[in-house]
Amino acid sequence: MAGSGYGLVYKAVMCDRRISIKAKAIYAYLCSYAGNKGYAYPTIDLICADLKINRDSCFKYLKELKEYGYVKVEKYRDNTNRFYNNVYYLKHPK
Repeated sequence: MAGSGYGLVYKAVMCDRRISIKAKAIYAYLCSYAGNKGYAYPTIDLICADLKINRDSCFKYLKELKEYGYVKVEKYRDNTNRFYNNVYYLKHPK
């Protein structure tokens, strides 16, 4: 077992018919990492490995979540100004 814990997945996201099943899987995955914090920061490689998808698919479905306002992505840089981490902020519908 890779980890333990849980996250809340909002029903409105799961019932949004505009969102594909793979985008919903990524959203649920991010929720499982966020717990009750509202943000998560797994790497793209980890997301792809755990969900058995390729990088292109991951970016495609993250873009879908961003377009519908369910996820906001912030990229962070290290001391040499290279990207080193994404933080995924989960936007919960009201």
